[in-house]
Amino acid sequence: MFAIMTTMLLAYLPLLNYTQASYLTGAFLAGVPFSLIPHAHHTFMEKTHGFMSWLLRVFFAATIGFQVPVKQFGNPYVIGWGFILYICVLAKLPLALYVPQFEDVKKGASYNPFVRDRVICALAMTCRGEFSFIIAAFALSAGL
Repeated sequence: MFAIMTTMLLAYLPLLNYTQASYLTGAFLAGVPFSLIPHAHHTFMEKTHGFMSWLLRVFFAATIGFQVPVKQFGNPYVIGWGFILYICVLAKLPLALYVPQFEDVKKGASYNPFVRDRVICALAMTCRGEFSFIIAAFALSAGL
């Protein structure tokens, strides 16, 4: 399975880069079919968890972190756009109101799974904004 996934990765990365799409989408597309196979997903996570968490930090710093010009943090234009983007991320928090309630909450219980589900959904949706920043940086560099 690992050889097939690596082959798919080596096919998708240049293909999507050649078509001027994001090569990260190629990596995503190579991994999606294998994430749907429970045994493959479990084995991959078990064998590569430590190495993958280290690599994610390095690649994030190399791709996104080094694009941030730290000297411009005091610029009012940059600060203004930072607040606008932060408001866009916070705007995803109300999505928690659309989480369906699957279980009845017992009165007087100290734990409410519905509140937990809402908090997890809201926080997960705000984290998904990180990929939006990647797309925005790609669009900005393309002049859009």
